[in-house]
Amino acid sequence: MKKKISSSLLMASMLAVGSTGMLVSCSEDYDDDIKNLQSQIDGLATADDLTNRINEMASAIEQAKNEAIAKANAANEVALAAQQAAANAQNTAEGAQQVADAAMAKAEELEKNGATKEEVEAAREAAAAAQAFAEQAKQDADKALADLQAALDQAVAAATEAVSQAQATADNAQKTADEAKEAAQKAFDDAKALIDETAENAAEEAAKNAAAAAEALDAALKAEQVAQQGVADAANALAAAQAADGKAEEAKAAAALAQEAATKAQQTADEAKTLANQALGEISELESKLNQAIADGATKDELTSQINAAKNELKGLITEAENRATAVANTAKAAADAAQATADQALSIAQAAKTAIDAIKLQINDETTGLAALDARLKVVEAWMKGGEAEGLQIDLKAIEEKLDSIDGALKDIVGEYSTMVTSVSFFYANNTTSDLSPKFSKVTQKENTFPKEDVTDTQLTFKKDYTTTDSVSVIVRVSPTNAKLTKENITLINSQGKEISDVVECAKVEPFTGLLTRSDLNNGLWELTFKMVDGVSAADFKAAVEHNGQSVLFAVAVKNTKLNEDERRVITGYDLTLSAEDAKPASNGFALKDNAGIWRSVEDINNRYGATGAPKEYVWKDATKPATAPITSGSSINVVVGDNRTAQPLLAAEVDKAIEIQVDYDINNNKTNNKIAGFYVTLDSKFASASDPSELNSWNNYSYVGVGVPGDAKRKATLFKGNKGQITVADLGGVAGDVIGFRLYAVNLDGTLVDPDGRAFYVAVGNTSTEATIPGVTVDLTKGTSSDLVEVEDGTFINCSSVTGWTYASGTKVNNVAPVFTVKYYDADKAEITNPAQYGEIKYVKFVLDNPMAFEDGGTYTQTLELYNVISGTKVLAKTITASVIKKMPTTFKGDFGIKIGQTWNNSSNIVRPFITPAAGWVVGTSFATEGTANLTDIFKGLDGTEKYRFDFGTDDIDDVTSDNGYVLTVPKKLIDDKERAFNVYNIYKDISAKKVNGVWVTGNYEVAYSEPLYIKLATWSYGMEYDWLTVKNDYKNPYHKPVLNWTSAGTTENVVLTEITVTNDRDSQNFGGTLASLMDNSGKNYLNYVAGSAKLTATDGSVNPYFNVSVDEKNLKLTFTQNTTDASQAPYGQHEETLTFDVQDAYGIKTTITLPVTVKNPN
Repeated sequence: MKKKISSSLLMASMLAVGSTGMLVSCSEDYDDDIKNLQSQIDGLATADDLTNRINEMASAIEQAKNEAIAKANAANEVALAAQQAAANAQNTAEGAQQVADAAMAKAEELEKNGATKEEVEAAREAAAAAQAFAEQAKQDADKALADLQAALDQAVAAATEAVSQAQATADNAQKTADEAKEAAQKAFDDAKALIDETAENAAEEAAKNAAAAAEALDAALKAEQVAQQGVADAANALAAAQAADGKAEEAKAAAALAQEAATKAQQTADEAKTLANQALGEISELESKLNQAIADGATKDELTSQINAAKNELKGLITEAENRATAVANTAKAAADAAQATADQALSIAQAAKTAIDAIKLQINDETTGLAALDARLKVVEAWMKGGEAEGLQIDLKAIEEKLDSIDGALKDIVGEYSTMVTSVSFFYANNTTSDLSPKFSKVTQKENTFPKEDVTDTQLTFKKDYTTTDSVSVIVRVSPTNAKLTKENITLINSQGKEISDVVECAKVEPFTGLLTRSDLNNGLWELTFKMVDGVSAADFKAAVEHNGQSVLFAVAVKNTKLNEDERRVITGYDLTLSAEDAKPASNGFALKDNAGIWRSVEDINNRYGATGAPKEYVWKDATKPATAPITSGSSINVVVGDNRTAQPLLAAEVDKAIEIQVDYDINNNKTNNKIAGFYVTLDSKFASASDPSELNSWNNYSYVGVGVPGDAKRKATLFKGNKGQITVADLGGVAGDVIGFRLYAVNLDGTLVDPDGRAFYVAVGNTSTEATIPGVTVDLTKGTSSDLVEVEDGTFINCSSVTGWTYASGTKVNNVAPVFTVKYYDADKAEITNPAQYGEIKYVKFVLDNPMAFEDGGTYTQTLELYNVISGTKVLAKTITASVIKKMPTTFKGDFGIKIGQTWNNSSNIVRPFITPAAGWVVGTSFATEGTANLTDIFKGLDGTEKYRFDFGTDDIDDVTSDNGYVLTVPKKLIDDKERAFNVYNIYKDISAKKVNGVWVTGNYEVAYSEPLYIKLATWSYGMEYDWLTVKNDYKNPYHKPVLNWTSAGTTENVVLTEITVTNDRDSQNFGGTLASLMDNSGKNYLNYVAGSAKLTATDGSVNPYFNVSVDEKNLKLTFTQNTTDASQAPYGQHEETLTFDVQDAYGIKTTITLPVTVKNPN
């Protein structure tokens, strides 16, 4: 109770000791205190008076702020003037420098024009004096500028800070006013929470008095908070004013320095004038001419030219410099004087502010009206709230609640008036809402009855004969602003003539509507308005109100903005609402119950004890559409029949301390209530307890329940649930592991008739409270396989049970929208597998298996649950839920004994291979050339015959990937057999484990890990690795090297050389591809090469072709023929020389090789 009314007591205390000093309450008795409060409120000024005082205070603060801003602006203008003076001083220094430059130029001109030595020296002395004057003037001007700028910066900073403080004070005052309004709203909400709905008949006079109290409370609260904040803000303002006072003093001192600098500048200018006059006595007037030139914007060069052209120019410039220096001094002095005046004025304002603040402090500290009195009052309340006894504090809680009840309506009107005024309202309806603009009232004509007739429930329902009632209907509206508040008292329905029908239909309830939202948000502007027919309204009166000439009348929702205004204002929706009524239908005797797995089950599918030995009969209504207030089992008026046999149905599974939810006449499939009822209750089904085993009923009676009545025990009455929904709980079985308990539900229709003549029983298998356990994320590393390592679980994670559901999917990305499930295997401490649920308590290790890894996203995390059940009388009751998570880790290891076989690297490299690509028909040159060839990679790479699988990717569409599927045979088109070095990649294939999304489409299949080292391949044919030379015969001492020597003769020479004289070697396999050229070209032999017709020739060193001999190749006879091509002696060679024999051969692919050999040609001698 203390928490309930603490907020209201605090509000009353603040009202009693407000800063206005007009409310005083020192009574020791809180009941008397409230009465005293009421009497004081009656003598108070109106809420408008208090509001005016608050407004006056705000106006004073605003005026002080404006004055501070005005003073700051004045100081800023002074600063600008001072800055201009400083700029003028700078201009004076620049002018003096121009005079010095002119004097020096004049001296140089005199010297060039042949002036006497004395004239030149005099001019130079004058120039030096002018230069000294210029430098001194510049230094003085710079110092004056710096000093003045520093002083002005300090003054501006002080003024700016004062303005900022004044603005902060005003902002704080505004914030205080806002907080006062929020406090009033909170006070209303707290008071409203205490209002008893049964206080609707409070006296009208008390409500009016309470309204005045609420107004005074609102205004006094605002004034109190403003005053408290004002103390702090005034203190801040005083500190700021004092700071400004200090800054003003500093500005005053700086201004004095500036004035001193200006005086010094004036003195310097006087001295410079004297020196210049003495040095340049002979220079005459040119002042007017120079001034004109300056006005015309002449450049420095133009000014210098005029100075050089005129003898008296310098004198005029010095005079002008003198005048400027004097003006600077005067301006600086004026600026300093203005700064001093501003500082004095700022100090005066600060002192005035301090005086005002002191006056405020006196009022706040007043013994009877100040903050000290409020603090004392709050301490009394605080002591009571903490559970202690405050001296003289006696509280009649009931009296306080009654008085709070009386101010409910007034508080709502005040808050509605000032903070929740509705500006517009409209109907809102959508497919996802329950709003209906043609709602039907369900009309009920009651039959006399009391439910239940016996005193077995915590309350009873009474039904009056022929009394008419209706259930409620609702519509949804949208209001603006979205933070507006609605109350049922301000809601009515009106027709197009503006007539209310409040005597027929009234607003029963208003509440924020959040059905369309994904999260709660009270400020969405949507409200659900619930209407009901006024009790006792006749059908004729209702029809007259909602129909006209057989047509439905259109209604609008009207919202009254306030009850306080003399002239009522309303905002209304469109005229879119129609009303009608129909007789309520009796509910069916079916109901649904939620089992401990969270599944709704119909009572039709739940066991009862129909026909039990020694038990009474089960009845149902003879005509389900005509229920009665009591069953008649015999005679001519019998209204029931025997029925409701559900003995073949299973028990409802439940667990200790977990509520069994119930909904009467509930459509499980469509999740809705069919027909409303007045209420229901549940008791133990005592009459059907096993007659042969009285201990069953004793056990039932010994258990603890919530909401369940125990027949025969007056202290353990059932809860009467109003409406269709309720819940019961088996709270404790007293240490019993599990049991079957029978319950019986009794329900009553809206008209007082019974839903079922004798209630309907349902039997529940109750187990102890189920528990939960978690196995943290386990990684299945697919590098190792599709199973995880053995994972140790904590003792007690698993328990012995009767059955399990198997693991079910809970979370994780679904591949192709299919929920995957992993397998779990169980092992005991000796790591022996367990499969019997009755031994699950022995589980020490588990292993997770991804039977189909492609059902799980690569790298994904998946959660599953396992439910363990105990069987009670044939019904499974949940005993434990275990949650486990699995992480699918993709492989990172390139496995297997893969590598290049020893001796298979090319040219002593470590990572280059060079297979010979063999044509399908072999190496023999046929009638047509081969277009492709193959190489078996198992000849080059090791590890390809093991269990690991690999894929070779050669980076071109012209070569298919090589895998075990094609026997690791590489097929290469002729165009790529070029003996060029190419990079290629090898991947270790993990078969059928991957699932990933590519461009929005799931792709499943193999996963690959690349070989980490770079690899290269040269696709060659045997003819790329050949060397050709003339036969060397070691035993032929006369001519061991059989290089042909061609002798030129006058008769002509023909020389035949057989191809056996040409030797052939291969860089890889000379046994198969070596020997003599004749052996490789022999049609009857290997026939690996053939001659390219017309390709043979001899080339001299000078590039000439066949200069002395022609050459031909006889492929059939396997010989070369050299024929002298002229016998003209004049063309005979003078001496022996070397020529080069070349001719082309080609292999089975048509790939050509040029054979190059030396030949000697000798002259006739």
